[in-house]
Formats: sequence, C-alpha cells, structure tokens
Amino acid sequence: MKALLKPAIAPVNDQNTNLQVKGVEGSTVVVKDNNNNVIGTVVLGKGETTKSLQLNQPLKAGTVLTATATKNGKTSYASDPVTVTDVTAPVAPMVNEVTSEGTGYIITGTFLVAIVKSIPEFADYAALSWMFVGLGAIPSTILWSMMAEKLGYSKATNLAFILQIIAVILPVFSESITSLVISSILFGATFLGLTTLFMSKAQTLMFQSNSKINLVASLTVIYSLGQMIAPALSGVLIGESGNYNAALIFASIILCVGLLSSMYSYRVTN
Repeated sequence: MKALLKPAIAPVNDQNTNLQVKGVEGSTVVVKDNNNNVIGTVVLGKGETTKSLQLNQPLKAGTVLTATATKNGKTSYASDPVTVTDVTAPVAPMVNEVTSEGTGYIITGTFLVAIVKSIPEFADYAALSWMFVGLGAIPSTILWSMMAEKLGYSKATNLAFILQIIAVILPVFSESITSLVISSILFGATFLGLTTLFMSKAQTLMFQSNSKINLVASLTVIYSLGQMIAPALSGVLIGESGNYNAALIFASIILCVGLLSSMYSYRVTN
C-alpha cells in the first residue's frame, strides 16, 4: 500500500504554545516527542493542508518532535524531526559580541587621528581620516540591514566583524595612504552597522521570549562599559610600547572574541 506524503512540523521554540502542522487534506496527523509520548492530534479537513495544534504549555527546549499522518487506512512516513529551540540561547553569546564590539571598536575610534598624525608624511591631514570614516558610516545602517535580510542576521554580523578586524589591524602592517583610507572607510562602515544588527536582534529576542527585561537597554549599557574601559587599557599599552600597534592588536583580539561569539550564536540557533 502506497504511503501518504509525510507531514511536516514548523520550527518551534520553548515559548510557543501552538504547533503549525502541515499534511495532506483529510488526513489525521499525530505529533509525538522523542519519548514516543503523544503531544497532540490534528485533523485536516477538506481543503486544509496546515493547522495549528494548541498546547497546554510550551514544550521544553531540546524536545524532538515527529509527526505521522493517516488517511483512508494509509499511513505516512514520519516527518523530519524538529527540535524545540531555546529562545534565550543566543543571549549569552550576544552579550559577548556587544562587549567585544564596544571594547574593540572604540580603541580605533579614540586614537585614529593620533595614529595618522604619528606618521610624519600624513600628520597635516590626520583629521581627514574621520572624513573617510564618515563616508563609510553614512550608508552603513541601510546596507547592513539589507545584508541581514539577504544573508541572515548571523552571517551579516560575522561579515561585519571580519571587515572591522581588517580595518583595525591594517595600520599595524601598512602605513600607506591606501591602507589608511581603506581602514577608515571599513571602520566607518562596520561600527554603526554592527550596532544596527545588535539592536535589531535584541528586539527580535525580546519579542520571541516575551522577556520583561529590556534587552536593548541592557546591551546599550554593556556596550558603553566597553567604551569606557578600553581607552584606559589601551592608553597603558601605548605608554608602555611607545606606539599604537599594541593597542590595535589588543583591539583586534577583542574583536576576534566577538566574532567567535557570533559564530557560536549562529550554531546554537541553527
């Protein structure tokens, strides 16, 4: 006897109180967990291929769900398994991302003009470095929002971190005018872009988790703490080394921590 087309369960997190189940019209779909307990049953009427299964309470994160359908004595194969995700799982790595960005970007932001001024042939034009930062920053929030829609939030954030690391570390390896211009533009294009991505993700997490904590405000405070602490630490490095390279390397390492946190966040949510 030919089996029915297997049903499907839409992605679900540990805050959801209903499951979206898809199947063949006229079929009865039974949803079970990984312990073979029946979570619920939906009957798809005439013309229905999707129906909501109401839950008494949200399912525990990590629960694996499958569904099978029956119709006129025919039984489907089990659906592809769906794991209930922890909606708050990305919060911890996101705190690391924001802390790293606030700490890492501000070092270049604070000392950029001084770095350029320390190069004799460009000393008279040091202030222009922020003009190039501005050129990169002007379209950045729109461009990174579009990038997030096209690539997804996590991939866009990873890319922004990589470009900012390049921007910060580039003056360590080259003091040419081309390197300084590229560094300034990339820096401007990423520090506002990352802030935009962070705030967008924070609002999404707040909505998904129904959190009473204002995550946007909390992350802003964390970001600000990094901005306050980093210049003092980098000032010590500059004083000890007599140049800005140690501070820029320190900033790059901190930003790499942010990148790794972003990559980890992508893993726990996909």
